[in-house]
Amino acid sequence: MITVTFVHKDDILSGEAQYIKNENSFFYEPWNDVNFSILIRNGYNSLDVNLQTKKALQLTGLNPQMNWIRKNLIVPKAQPGNLFILPDQNYQTGTGIQYATNWQTYFNPDTGWVCIGNPNDFCEDSAVLFANNTIAMIENNNINSIWIKPTFV
Repeated sequence: MITVTFVHKDDILSGEAQYIKNENSFFYEPWNDVNFSILIRNGYNSLDVNLQTKKALQLTGLNPQMNWIRKNLIVPKAQPGNLFILPDQNYQTGTGIQYATNWQTYFNPDTGWVCIGNPNDFCEDSAVLFANNTIAMIENNNINSIWIKPTFV
C-alpha cells in the first residue's frame, strides 16, 4: 500500500509528455531518474518514481488508442508541485507495485487531453501538475486519476 501526498510549488519538471503512436505508449522526454513503478491498468502504465526522493516524475507505458473512450473531458485546474509517493515498506530499486487495475482511459480529441482513471470526480484543490502536461488528482491520500496531454509523435 502507498500513501500519496503533494506540496504545491512554482517549479515543475521540464520536458515533454509524449504518446508514441506506432508503439501505442506514453513516454517522457527526457527520461527522468526513476527506479520504482506504480503500476496502473494491469501494469501497462506506470507512474514512475525516484525511490530516494519519493517523487513521482512521469507517466509511461503501453496504452493502445483503440481502447480509449472518447469523452468531452473537463480538465482540472491544477497547481504546480511535487507529487510524493510514500510506500508502507522499503522497496528495492527496479521494482514496482500494482495500484489500479480497473481504470479506463478517456480521450478528448478536441483538446488532446487523456484521463486515466476517474474523469468526473475531483476537487481542484487536490490537482497537482507534477510534470509538464501531467496532472494527478489526489483524494484521501490516494490517486483517483492521472491526466496527461502528450505530444503525439
